[in-house]
Amino acid sequence: MRFPTTTKSLIPMTPLLLSALSPFALAARPFVVSSYGGVLTSAVLANDGTIQVKSTNNESRPSPSWFELSTKQAKLFTVEETTVTVPSEGAVTSYSIDSAGKLTKSSTAHGLARPVSLAISPDESIIMTANYGASGVSAYSHDVNTGVITHLQDWKYTLSATGTVPVRQDAPHPHQALFDPSGRFVLIPDLGADLIRIFEVSNGTVTPHDPITVPAGTGPRHGTFIDDYYYLVGEVSNAVLVYSTSIGYGGEFTMELLQDSSTLPTRTTPGAGAPNTSPSAAEIAVAPAGDFVYVSNRNDKVYANTHSIALFERDADTGLLTNKAYMDSGVKTPRHISIDPSGKFLVAEGADSQNLKVFWRNEDDGTIGDTPTATLAVAGGPVCLQWLDQKLIGGYRRRGRGRYV
Repeated sequence: MRFPTTTKSLIPMTPLLLSALSPFALAARPFVVSSYGGVLTSAVLANDGTIQVKSTNNESRPSPSWFELSTKQAKLFTVEETTVTVPSEGAVTSYSIDSAGKLTKSSTAHGLARPVSLAISPDESIIMTANYGASGVSAYSHDVNTGVITHLQDWKYTLSATGTVPVRQDAPHPHQALFDPSGRFVLIPDLGADLIRIFEVSNGTVTPHDPITVPAGTGPRHGTFIDDYYYLVGEVSNAVLVYSTSIGYGGEFTMELLQDSSTLPTRTTPGAGAPNTSPSAAEIAVAPAGDFVYVSNRNDKVYANTHSIALFERDADTGLLTNKAYMDSGVKTPRHISIDPSGKFLVAEGADSQNLKVFWRNEDDGTIGDTPTATLAVAGGPVCLQWLDQKLIGGYRRRGRGRYV
């Protein structure tokens, strides 16, 4: 049995001064964080680990629970689980981002209620959403020239019987949308159905493929890719599963399970109160070098007053994971965690403690420091954080397609 690992903080780096010419200077790490308080906050993480808030926007209230950033222009796309104008519907909304980090609303399209995740095709013409509360998946088009978003199609699902853990698997609950490294397939983990739903996107057309079954009671939540390896968090089973993936000769997307590891010292399955009172795994993050994988746990008892982050070392040759430690996130209910693009910091976002904390990250062994370098109060609780980089002329881009943050 593993116990909490005490780690020493790294020796602080000498902070670089922020450029007076731009609040989102190259020496800093600009980011946006969303909350269940309905606010999108633009801020900067400085090289000394402190945070400076730049601007806020509440036009996607009450619940912009997940967003992604364009890799081609200074733009942000967010889901809205419900909308102020039509509470029975969800929406996808886009924003432009100026050189000060200010968000300006561009376009909105309504669709199925309760979207909790979205993914943008490599050419940014298609947006896919996972609609947890509506038991469905939606497709939207995005005109890259005009910026207009249009709702295209929905796929609704039902269960013939409840799942292995009925309290959590009473209905289909699509939880994430993620493009594979080829940019051709979208993977939708369905927590309620124990399936990975597969869609193919080609030339503006979205085609569903046969879903892939995961072990019963997994409750797949979120996944991420490192090359052709797919790392999947089982929220219900409190596990991280490792799959090898490939595209077959017939054009089908395939997955082979290689490993199933607990995210807790002793594996448990949620009880009737989950995810509010029972342990349930949440987010997965990968170090920029791909050598360490992190999974946040909610409502676990590894630490007395806060919740843990499981640290795994990754074998680059086999893709397999080895548990190294359980670290204190410093927050309650870390629904989301993120590593900055430099790999020097890890941010834990506490939905119930309604704050986020920044920790120095040891790049050699993957551990984080004991004491946060910064704490930021986030009303309603932070739920998603994404990093931006400054372009040469006043704009921003996200590093890669976000598979490592």
